[in-house]
Amino acid sequence: MNDYVFFVSYLDVNPENDYSTALCIEIRGASTESGALLQTFPRKPNCYDNQLWKLDPSGQTTSGGGPWNFIRSKQSDKFVITINGQSLEVSAQKTPDDPDLDNQLWAVSPPLPVKDPNDNAWSYIQNKNGNVISIKGSSPKAAQPLELDTPIAGDNQLWSAQG
Repeated sequence: MNDYVFFVSYLDVNPENDYSTALCIEIRGASTESGALLQTFPRKPNCYDNQLWKLDPSGQTTSGGGPWNFIRSKQSDKFVITINGQSLEVSAQKTPDDPDLDNQLWAVSPPLPVKDPNDNAWSYIQNKNGNVISIKGSSPKAAQPLELDTPIAGDNQLWSAQG
């Protein structure tokens, strides 16, 4: 995946939704500061660099042979999605010898067998520690914080990369 994409939440699945305004991962308030939290927000028609992401291979591979990636923000390409406790934020990419590097390494799982009237592929975004990106409280409302959670195939844990 070389292009920037929106990571859209499965909580918005319905036959009428073309995902042009679906909930997606964004940097809260379009902040350009390190430590800015991540949340869900409807996809914006303009000014959405804080909602666009790309997978950058780290050079490490998963047990299945796929890459561990940094998830890089288009808003500021120095920022990647980072774990801070159970919260998710953006911060500068760590060096390969940093003991906290695993907090920035992610893999998109193979598509899970879920029903989608629009035939999109839905996956976990899983950290190297085994937990996944999840919408706190499973709420389909805007501005919900993102957190790290145990994978349980909940609707709040499934994401689709949309161009």
